[in-house]
Amino acid sequence: MYLDTSVVVRHFLRQPNGLSSWGAWEQAYASVLLRVEAARTFDRLRLESVIDDAQRAELNEQFRYLYDRLHVVGLTNDILARAAQSFSTVIGTLDALHLATAMAVQQEIQTPITLLTHDTRLAVAAQSQGLIVNGI
Repeated sequence: MYLDTSVVVRHFLRQPNGLSSWGAWEQAYASVLLRVEAARTFDRLRLESVIDDAQRAELNEQFRYLYDRLHVVGLTNDILARAAQSFSTVIGTLDALHLATAMAVQQEIQTPITLLTHDTRLAVAAQSQGLIVNGI
């Protein structure tokens, strides 16, 4: 399993239509970007008064627990180079980095990987590259 930030954030914020199979994996991978994207999202919500300081602290603790158990993949030159290349669908920069990372993981472990995302564009791009997608 490869976790996109959208799945993690939706789960921790207990938003509707979250992933029903949350946690049903033996091992999960994520890009190092996950930490930055989640932190920025949680902090933005705190600054917009959607969540308070105590909720932000709780989210920090929950996130750290998850992050410490993931196989976190750094942004290597190969991943950056693949993300800079064209994809067959429209995809933004961060999503291209997530997709390139998931593709690198799949190549490294030599087995199909499922990308967990709630992001429709990322899902379409991942499917166009032959990845299995769950969460849409």
